[in-house]
Amino acid sequence: MIYLLDTNVVAEITTRPKPAPAVIARARSVPAPALYLSVITIAEI
Repeated sequence: MIYLLDTNVVAEITTRPKPAPAVIARARSVPAPALYLSVITIAEI
């Protein structure tokens, strides 16, 4: 399965001092090659 990460998820993981544990746990449970970003998300970040 492929996961397209939304801007709020990427921001949660990368910019917050203490990201939500549920978001981190979910991201870690998915293989890295299955995580994708849209060009919109990249532009917003």
